[in-house]
Amino acid sequence: MVIHGVNVIIVDHDTPDLKEKDLTPLLWPDASDLRVIYVTLSGDKMTVHERHQVTGAGEAAQSLRAALQTAGISPAAIERFFRPFFGGVLLDNALESSAALLRFYTRRFVFGRAFVPSRGMRAFAAYLAAQLPQCCLHLNCPVESIECDSNRVRAVVVGGRRVEVESVILAMDAWSSSRLLNLPLPPSRPPVWTVFFSARESLYRGRLIVLPAGRRRLVRHFVQMTNIAREYAPSGSHLVVATVLDPRDLHPPSMAKAAEAEIREVFPHAQLEVVDILRVPNPVAPQLPGFMKNQAFFPQFANMQIAGDFQSWGSTEGAVLSGLHAAQTILNSRFL
Repeated sequence: MVIHGVNVIIVDHDTPDLKEKDLTPLLWPDASDLRVIYVTLSGDKMTVHERHQVTGAGEAAQSLRAALQTAGISPAAIERFFRPFFGGVLLDNALESSAALLRFYTRRFVFGRAFVPSRGMRAFAAYLAAQLPQCCLHLNCPVESIECDSNRVRAVVVGGRRVEVESVILAMDAWSSSRLLNLPLPPSRPPVWTVFFSARESLYRGRLIVLPAGRRRLVRHFVQMTNIAREYAPSGSHLVVATVLDPRDLHPPSMAKAAEAEIREVFPHAQLEVVDILRVPNPVAPQLPGFMKNQAFFPQFANMQIAGDFQSWGSTEGAVLSGLHAAQTILNSRFL
């Protein structure tokens, strides 16, 4: 519940086991605090007993690694679970990201459901494109520049052609958006590599992710995707996908061979063949402690909205929510 811009949770006082620490996971990464009110309802009367402030400020100021150490998590547990799992989720093997993300994602993994699109990630874009008239979508047309005055975008230049615009949503990564707007670039991030393998025989059963222990692992985690979506590989083969955060200056073929060797350490019977190697430069914007309050500043234009996961938090969900917010803002402005 939001009252006068403040996040408020009403708690039945007859549930004494629900304490402030139980409510902290309800905070989003960008929420500094919320107000908790304990009440008792009896007939048509409400009695207010206590008001408490639940804060996430201290947690948001810590790195994930520091928060785990402060909580007394053993080094073995960090290396066997937290680093391979959250290092892969956040693309941060050093666990230097904000501890608020640990709480945020843990709550989602515990109470939410994980899924993958049945036809692959490009199915998202294909679905959205199918909702549009064919004349509205132009592919392979990179925007070269943006023309604007003090507070409005007037036109975009595409392929040497000037196109006047009424409204613009700039939905790109932080680095591309900064280049287009002639702004200083955010700090660069190491690229992330994904190695796709074809396996003749299934490595394991179940919808599971494999977490190789240790900080110096080349493969941060890997998963047999066909256990989740069988259509991801032809009949008689299986798709295994490995995430590499630190390629150790290896060339892609050598990196893939080393990744295959690490997978065989876990499953000696694995017979793998490299299908593809994907390099993603600057995969997510830095999410160090306090990142929600220190995000890159972008100039404000009356008819342009900036969208991207760097506007919220580094994930597909963050990107989608940012895009929805940008679109809704522009639609609302048309009726003002």
